[in-house]
Amino acid sequence: MNDSTSSLAFSTCAYRQIREKQADAFTKYLDTRSDEKAYVANLNGAWGTGKTFFVDNWCRKLGEQRYVAIKIDAWESDYLNDPLALVTAELLTKLKCQSGIIDFSETESKIFNAGWKLAKNFLPVITMALGKHFLGSEFGDLLKEIGVAVKDSANDKSVSKNRLGEFGAEIFSMHNKHKEFAVEFKTELSNLIDQVCELSNKNKVYIFIDELDRCRPTYAIEMLEVIKHLFDIPKLVFVMSTDTKQLECSIKAVYG
Repeated sequence: MNDSTSSLAFSTCAYRQIREKQADAFTKYLDTRSDEKAYVANLNGAWGTGKTFFVDNWCRKLGEQRYVAIKIDAWESDYLNDPLALVTAELLTKLKCQSGIIDFSETESKIFNAGWKLAKNFLPVITMALGKHFLGSEFGDLLKEIGVAVKDSANDKSVSKNRLGEFGAEIFSMHNKHKEFAVEFKTELSNLIDQVCELSNKNKVYIFIDELDRCRPTYAIEMLEVIKHLFDIPKLVFVMSTDTKQLECSIKAVYG
């Protein structure tokens, strides 16, 4: 077998024809799902049953079929404690290589800026509000030291301080700012995905998240929440490969 043949999807699999048919069947099914929002599927299998091998080759086969397909190993990066940055960085890096968009820099910059503003304000709203409420001006200095921008919510006229009180108004305003950043991030990313699908002549972009069940329970939940709330983008398909029973057990051990 020559090198070009061995690099093909499932070429080293003893059950190549069966696995290829499975991958094609999964792709056909997922392609028929609504593209009005992201679709999330879970590939369930116990440890050692070959999920990673199958996902690697499925992702490669999609590439051979001119889909844009990306694989992320969640376990490799769970120590970073930032699933938003991980998924965004991997997505932009792979799209830049695979999409065929010539002038990628402007789009990349817009998404990065939106994601950065979102990440800087990703601390829980109640934590931010409590800090400012109890520390006053010292809280702003503290945030500057750790690189977090403080938005001037005092000028937000949409909130009635008489009705909510100063503390409530602060929480409400910060929550609105966070929503604005989320909308900006999703809008820019959605525009990019539309361009990618147009160039590839496919109606989906596939993102595989592997080894999520091996991650810390808190990180696994954060990853799922980020995908649900910030990557709910039309034409995106997420395939999570997990030992679902193990993932459930690890989460229950922390949260009950």
